[in-house]
Amino acid sequence: MSLDGAYDPGENALRHQIFEGKAAVDGDLADYAALGLALLALAGEWHGKRVREWAGVLGDALLHRCLQADGRLGSGGTALLPVALTDDADADVPSGTSEALALLLRLGLDRGDERFAQAAWRIAAHLAPRIAARPTMWPSAIVALAEHPPADVAAPTSAAPAAIPAGLGQSGPGTADHVHLSARPTPDGLAVVMAIDPGYHVNAHVPSRDFLVPTSLDVAGATPLRVDYPSPQGFATRFSPTPLAVYEGRVTITAALPKSASGWHASVTTQACTAQTCLPPATIPVPPVLPAAPHG
Repeated sequence: MSLDGAYDPGENALRHQIFEGKAAVDGDLADYAALGLALLALAGEWHGKRVREWAGVLGDALLHRCLQADGRLGSGGTALLPVALTDDADADVPSGTSEALALLLRLGLDRGDERFAQAAWRIAAHLAPRIAARPTMWPSAIVALAEHPPADVAAPTSAAPAAIPAGLGQSGPGTADHVHLSARPTPDGLAVVMAIDPGYHVNAHVPSRDFLVPTSLDVAGATPLRVDYPSPQGFATRFSPTPLAVYEGRVTITAALPKSASGWHASVTTQACTAQTCLPPATIPVPPVLPAAPHG
């Protein structure tokens, strides 16, 4: 595998917008971070060592071109736009800042390279007050910090501009704050009612895209004979040419359980989203359900 034509080792620069076989436009922060994460995702399946090396090359270039002394990540600057812009938040897709943080955290663990680990610590420390003040605007950064806490990647040094608050990866409202479950017994098993807050939706059990998190009922301790999900509604977004299949408002999932089932516990895995952003997915316990009274 090679990045020939897209990466200039002399300038330590990534190019994009390939035209007639040549990449001529300088890449920005999001390009370095997204491609680095894609390479790490491929590493376990295809030429792992070489792919990881290229991810490290992009990580080095990102540090050189985008990381500022105070822990901010700039766009990298180009000949057309010499001023390095910074991200205000995640949007319909992760910001370059969030993807860069995820890449550096992964590289710090996968490669054991202290440079990546300390850079991730500095970025997280710079972001900490912004995430704490507006957690719903930084869902991708929160997920990255939850999956690979900086304290697990590197210890703070004098290079870290500030301490990172404990539990930053779980700070702020999450999916469970906007999706509320109740349950009632039925003659066949149980019915789980999802009450989704106004302005939020969750993906249907069969989502419209493979990368979307489906809503799914799980019953531990018993194998459902059948699970029936509600019919989805259509939700228009800017990133999809067709409406997404979602649930909004109040919907019910029903499950038929064996008559002999006892001692089981149910939960719903789902992800709350708005028109602008998605919160980290959550597995929410279903409140205990008393058995239905026998007929007659």
